[in-house]
Amino acid sequence: MTRSRLLKITREAALSLAAVAGALSILVMLASFAFGVHPLLFKSGSMEPTISTGDLSIAHTVKVSDLHIGDIVSVREPHQDRVTHRVVDIQGTGATRQVTLKGDANRVIDPAVYNVKDAERVVFTVPKAGYVVAWFSHAPGSYVLAAYVALMLLLMGRGNLGSRSGGARAAVGETPAPETAVSLAMVRETDEDEVTSAPGGRRKRSSKGKRKRVGPLKMLAVGTVLALVIASVVGWTQSTTAAWVDTAGVSGVTFTAAAVFDKTPPATTVSQAPVANGAGWNKADVTLTFVPVDPAGGTGVQKVEYRTNVNGAGFGGYTSLTSSPYTAVISAEGTTVVEYRATDNAGNVETPNKTYTVKIDKTNPTGTVTFPGASNDFNNSSQWGTNCKNAGGTSIAGWCGTRTDALSGISTITYQISRTNGGTTTYWNGSAFVSGATSGTPASSSVANGWVVPMTYAQIGKPNSASITLTITDVAGNVATVTANF
Repeated sequence: MTRSRLLKITREAALSLAAVAGALSILVMLASFAFGVHPLLFKSGSMEPTISTGDLSIAHTVKVSDLHIGDIVSVREPHQDRVTHRVVDIQGTGATRQVTLKGDANRVIDPAVYNVKDAERVVFTVPKAGYVVAWFSHAPGSYVLAAYVALMLLLMGRGNLGSRSGGARAAVGETPAPETAVSLAMVRETDEDEVTSAPGGRRKRSSKGKRKRVGPLKMLAVGTVLALVIASVVGWTQSTTAAWVDTAGVSGVTFTAAAVFDKTPPATTVSQAPVANGAGWNKADVTLTFVPVDPAGGTGVQKVEYRTNVNGAGFGGYTSLTSSPYTAVISAEGTTVVEYRATDNAGNVETPNKTYTVKIDKTNPTGTVTFPGASNDFNNSSQWGTNCKNAGGTSIAGWCGTRTDALSGISTITYQISRTNGGTTTYWNGSAFVSGATSGTPASSSVANGWVVPMTYAQIGKPNSASITLTITDVAGNVATVTANF
């Protein structure tokens, strides 16, 4: 291959490359105007490892109603900077909705909730292509691009000059002047473009050396590349058809090339102090300690949140705990359902929410003695036999009353009945008065929350004085003592 042929091949390849680049540039600009397609140049690592620093993404404008959780979108921040992150939540149903974003490499969600009507959704990404675009957008890259355009213009002009010269030399029968022969030798480009001797000493040009003019596609390519150079000089990355810059940094963590990619939420356990009794009740405030654990290699726990539902009234808002130990004090009486969850520094939230139930009863039970009601009842035989009822509802003689507990309920009730005659005190053992303190358990009554201790008028025996002491214990362990003296 001769030097002239090599030059021609090089020129043709350069112009063809420019044609392809120009056509692609025009397609991108047309797509941007017609279909809302935009290139995005990433200058941060907030979307690592999905999209790295220096990558170039192509995004398409879509309505917010077409967005889904997990999409990577580019939107404007309230202060008009552009941020490109992944959708983690969408609220609302109208034309404008509230969208929450988070960078894959970020520990937390974006602090702002974006009011979005439409957004640029990333379609595909070309790794590291952004570095090329950025380099050509500023010196010295813009100068290199300008030099390339100048070279294309030179090659195009050389091709046109060659076409005109070739046409002049194609005349058969003319004898060129010596200096013209030299010029012809200097502009020869291929082995096929030969000048041969004709009979009689005349020179003729072979028809296979005929030159072609530069085509309109190559001229369009040079013009397009020239336009790109001008756009680069005046700030190409800020124009409406050029690449927007994702300036969002990594929130909450200093980004390095080895940033942790964490998709696994923490798992939380809970314990309480003091522990509940065997029936599951407490008679004092309860302190819950939440223990969240982020998997090995994760970003660590950011916070624990909890909310409560007391006695079925419904859950309130979350309370956030941001430092260890993560504790909460439950003081409401009754049944409290605690719903809790942990969030790690990558923004992963523990789901579904876990629940823990706390039952607290800090109030003593209550008791009454409804009969006898006064000292003279011991001397009234007709009264003694009709004021109490057994479990079947039959009127019986004896002591009776009520015991109640509004929260955990009654666990046990015991009684101690004593009488004093002539300075001697005896105690009822269920069938007779005996010396030595003794106690028993009353029977149930048909009266609501009632109790009864059967005893006839003859057994009580008209004492000088008498008393009854009730000891009532609820399920939570609270104890009440009720005494009536006659």
